[in-house]
Amino acid sequence: MTMVRTLRLPNVVVAVCRPLLAGRMLATVVMLLAAGSVVAQQPKMHYRHSSNLPPGAIGRAQLQRGGPLHGYFQPVEIVGPKGAKLALTKGGGFEPLQQTPRRAGLLIGQVYRFRVTNIPDQPGVEVFPTIEIIDRIYPPAGREAEFPIPIHVTAGDLFLAARG
Repeated sequence: MTMVRTLRLPNVVVAVCRPLLAGRMLATVVMLLAAGSVVAQQPKMHYRHSSNLPPGAIGRAQLQRGGPLHGYFQPVEIVGPKGAKLALTKGGGFEPLQQTPRRAGLLIGQVYRFRVTNIPDQPGVEVFPTIEIIDRIYPPAGREAEFPIPIHVTAGDLFLAARG
C-alpha cells in the first residue's frame, strides 16, 4: 500500500509568506472599496437630455425620430391649487382667466406659456410658467379626450416661481 504525503512547506516559508498574503488581501479590499466610492460619486444625469438645453429642444428631438407625433394634439389637463385661475395663450395674448382644472390640446415639441393668478397666500402675484410636451400617450381610438396627461401645478411650485 502506497502512502500519499501532503506537501508541507517549511515553517520558515509559511512565516514569511503569511504576512505578504495578508498584505495583498488587505490592499485588494481597500482598492475595491475605493473603486466603489468613486462610482457612487458620479452625478446622476441623462446624457441625452441635459438640464442646460433650451426650452423645446427635447420635443424637437422627439419629432425628428419620426412616428405618429407630427400634428398630434396631445390632450392635457392642468390642475392648479384650489382657487387659482389660469389663462392659456391665444393669438399672441392670453385667454380670459378660468378656474383650474383646464383642459387643452397641445402640439408635441412646442413650448406653451400660461398665466396663473389668484395664487393662495400670495395676493396680487402672477406667474407665467411654461409646458413642453415631449411625447404622447396612445389612448383607444376616438377616446383621446378621456385620457389627458395630468399636469399638477402645486402651490409650492407657484411660490418658488414667484420668488424667482
